[in-house]
Amino acid sequence: MTPQELKSVLQAGLLSFALTDFDSELRFAPKPYTERLEWLQPYGASAPFAAAGTGEFFSLTPQEFGAVVQVAVERCRGRTPIIADADADADAGGGTLAVGYAQEAERLGAQGILLLPHYLTEASQEGLVAHVCERLIRDFFLPYIALRNQGQGYAVAIVKAGATLVGHGAGPVRRPPLSDLKPAEVQALRALLVPLGTQ
Repeated sequence: MTPQELKSVLQAGLLSFALTDFDSELRFAPKPYTERLEWLQPYGASAPFAAAGTGEFFSLTPQEFGAVVQVAVERCRGRTPIIADADADADAGGGTLAVGYAQEAERLGAQGILLLPHYLTEASQEGLVAHVCERLIRDFFLPYIALRNQGQGYAVAIVKAGATLVGHGAGPVRRPPLSDLKPAEVQALRALLVPLGTQ
């Protein structure tokens, strides 16, 4: 995939940053991860990201990273391109480590490699009613962000807790500084999710 093709894919619609599933001993769990990709497929993301920040890329060994990407590529082949996220700021190895991850992802068949910590794309506002957006921001996103900011590493933990609440748990977060939400925080998250209905 050329850089221009990758740019077009990233701007074509929603992006999906899938959690990485771990078992009770914090090993990568391929079967639940495959099931997660299947669950996300009907939501119409233009490109799922494998082993991105929410997928705890920074805690994966190169071999584990390769295994996550390989499962994603095999599961989504012919349906959606897979982007392997090799964040250059994720580890002490910096850019050198990221390049190694990127080369492994390419070898396994990932159609795109993102070497930036963040990628922002403009979403079309056509057809969206302003007051609906304001209500979602006020009633969900701002409280969600406030809850996410209550603990170090909660950017991943809150997504994992939410996935568990809607029946698609991915196991606990893997290592410090990440920590799981406290029970009261899980209940606060549940209260935010209930009005959104089943997922």
